[in-house]
Formats: sequence, structure tokens, C-alpha cells
Amino acid sequence: MRRVEVTDFAEFIAMTGLDRPDKQFELRTLTPHTNSYFIIQYIMPEHANLQAIGLDIGSETMRRRSAEKAAKSNSTQLTAPITVIPHQK
Repeated sequence: MRRVEVTDFAEFIAMTGLDRPDKQFELRTLTPHTNSYFIIQYIMPEHANLQAIGLDIGSETMRRRSAEKAAKSNSTQLTAPITVIPHQK
């Protein structure tokens, strides 16, 4: 996961294109917001979690709180069970 300030988003997208030219990176949010992003950039195993790449977990309150706490304390944080990204029909 990578924290990206709104003002740095274009640079982040350019970097992902250089890092993974074979994949189109698309930001997805759960709810609209104007704060910094916490974007899932890499996830393992990737093949089973492709839909999570590009998700801004900072767009949902519980996930954002955990991400901020982890960033501030430089430690792993637990949340109640969550679905990384809702299944789409």
C-alpha cells in the first residue's frame, strides 16, 4: 500500500506506468473524499487479488483509520474482518 497525496497523484500514476507497463493502473474508491489516498499497489498472491490493485482504502473510514495508525506507529494494525474489495456482479 502506498500513501499518495492528492497533489502527487499524477506523478504516482506516471510511476506505476513505468513500474508495470504491462498493466493498466486504475484508482478505485469506496466513497468520495478529498484526503490523501492509501492505494493498494501490490498484493500477494496477485493473481487471486487483481481486483484489489488500485483500491484506495483511505476512502472508507475503518480502513483509513487503520492505515493512518499503521503509518504513524510504523507497525501492523488489525481491523475487524473486512472484504478487501466487494465482489462485483
